[in-house]
Amino acid sequence: MSLDQLIKIFEDSLDVIPQHALNGTTEYKKLKAWDSLGVLMIVDAIEMEFGVLILKQDFDAVGSIAELHALIQRKVSGGQK
Repeated sequence: MSLDQLIKIFEDSLDVIPQHALNGTTEYKKLKAWDSLGVLMIVDAIEMEFGVLILKQDFDAVGSIAELHALIQRKVSGGQK
C-alpha cells in the first residue's frame, strides 16, 4: 500500500477535492469536505482496498494523510488491530 493510493482514496471519496491537490502533509480534518459522509466513504474505501477497519479513534489519533498511512500500514502488518 502506498501513500499515493491513500491520497487517491481521499480525492475520490471527497469529490470536491481536485486531483493532485493533496499530499502526505495534508491535515485532512481541516478540509472543507471533511464531514461525516466523507469519513464513511473513506473508511469504506480503506477497508475495501487494504482490508483494515479504521475507527473514529484512529482518525482522532493522527492528523495528516501520511500519519494515517503509517497507522494503516501498522494495521495491515498486524502490528495494531
